[in-house]
Amino acid sequence: MVFIYDAFAGFERAFNCSCVTGLGCTYLLTGLTGNGTWNINNVPTDNNKAITLTFIVQQDATPYSGSQYQINSSNITVKWVDNEIPTGSANNVDVIGLTAFRVGSSWNVLGSLSTFGQ
Repeated sequence: MVFIYDAFAGFERAFNCSCVTGLGCTYLLTGLTGNGTWNINNVPTDNNKAITLTFIVQQDATPYSGSQYQINSSNITVKWVDNEIPTGSANNVDVIGLTAFRVGSSWNVLGSLSTFGQ
């Protein structure tokens, strides 16, 4: 497995993904100061392949997450568990998981959020 850990002080919007299709990238995010567009760059665009993107978010008193997601600077629609866009959980650790698979030159993305105690 390939893991990329990026710890951010403040809010960052672009993440570079240098991993092999079928494996994935993991990001550790701390000190977020707002919601925003999370863009994952350098994702391979081979058809009939999948990639897993995991964001581990250490939340403070005010939780934040991505309000829009992009792959290679193109907006994607995430199909969330139970069709509900998740929000973060204050003072906990949230894990946002995205599984992106490419079929017919377009992205299909499934998303989930799990919350863990401090």
